[in-house]
Amino acid sequence: MYKTIVTKKFNELSIFVFFALLGTSFSAHAFLIDFGDLLGDEQIFITDPIVTEYATFTALPYDTLPPTIVYSPSSGSFPGEICPYDENDFCVGFLEVTFSKPVNNLSFYAGGNENDDYLLIDVFGESGLIERTSGQHNCGWYGNECDPNLQLVDLSDLSNITRLEMEFGDLSGGVAISNIQGTVVPIPAAAWIFGSGLIGLIGIARRKNT
Repeated sequence: MYKTIVTKKFNELSIFVFFALLGTSFSAHAFLIDFGDLLGDEQIFITDPIVTEYATFTALPYDTLPPTIVYSPSSGSFPGEICPYDENDFCVGFLEVTFSKPVNNLSFYAGGNENDDYLLIDVFGESGLIERTSGQHNCGWYGNECDPNLQLVDLSDLSNITRLEMEFGDLSGGVAISNIQGTVVPIPAAAWIFGSGLIGLIGIARRKNT
């Protein structure tokens, strides 16, 4: 009798946990990658990839230096920014951003020193290239001389983004990125697999009790 009651309670708890996880699997999770919080108050040059919970940032080979990311601390209202580094032009080169899970509602800030700073972005999903976009920045650094909203790179109309390939370029300054944010939607299949196994275990337990 006691064993039957314990088994029944366990089954009820297991079903509750399954549906709780299932609900979580369908809910979007917002994230913000703040390089200021992540990397501190000193300018640093990084040859290894920058790995965060949500994305990995990797400099790709360019010109004369080994693949390098340069981090600069706070600039105006922005907490910190990164870009690929070239010894001749500073923020010039290629940066790859690989997300740990597909993301939606993606946006970030980008700013440059001169009118000819530019940023070319290839946006990839699970099936390949989704969109190629570019921007040329005609404000001061991070919008100090104009509306900073002009510096927002908004990719929120694209969904299930898995990777970005960025080319940073200029003639006399450089462009960097800051405050990457979006939403991650966990893959529901994991919850279904877990639930199937859980239901199987409950069935086995019930058969043993009978």
